[in-house]
Amino acid sequence: MFSDKAILGAVATLCVGALGLFQWYVNLRAQARTRDHELFDWGSEVIDLMTTLEMLSSETVRPEHEPAFRQRCRELMAQASALIDKGRLFFPNVQTATFSIQRAGKNTPDRSPARERAYRGFRVKILDEVIRAFKVAKYLNANGPSQDDTVRQKMRASRRRFVSILQREMGRSLRRSSRSQTGAPVSEDPNQWVD
Repeated sequence: MFSDKAILGAVATLCVGALGLFQWYVNLRAQARTRDHELFDWGSEVIDLMTTLEMLSSETVRPEHEPAFRQRCRELMAQASALIDKGRLFFPNVQTATFSIQRAGKNTPDRSPARERAYRGFRVKILDEVIRAFKVAKYLNANGPSQDDTVRQKMRASRRRFVSILQREMGRSLRRSSRSQTGAPVSEDPNQWVD
């Protein structure tokens, strides 16, 4: 039959193979964790931007402070633009040759050679919310804060959609909570809070 050396060799080969498979799995998990942490950092920057825009959209600006307000809006536009492109590193456009998109009333092929590769195809939904932040900053720069609460409410809704999509994208380990940690309603009046 088989000699002891052949059996030992087969066992050693299986052990080395199992160890290699285990190392591959550990490496794959480490890469996924790294992506999740980088995605968390990017998402945190977007949330900060959206929160700032939400607050600015209902701020009262006196005429003498208007130039500073508009400058702040331009800075937020630049930040939003950078975050959109950083987001494309995590969520590249969906490339497809079968669909076309509507632009200016005419069908434009999805793989238009006029656009850089990273900008061809269809944008991923999560980036739509970051683009909304850019457009709010641009709107505020041009028009100042809104007279009613509409823009602030729209920015808040956009932020909530963004957080929901981001949570689905991130690894389970970064967003796991136990049922025993369920929160309770928080009163609008801080005097009623129980410490």
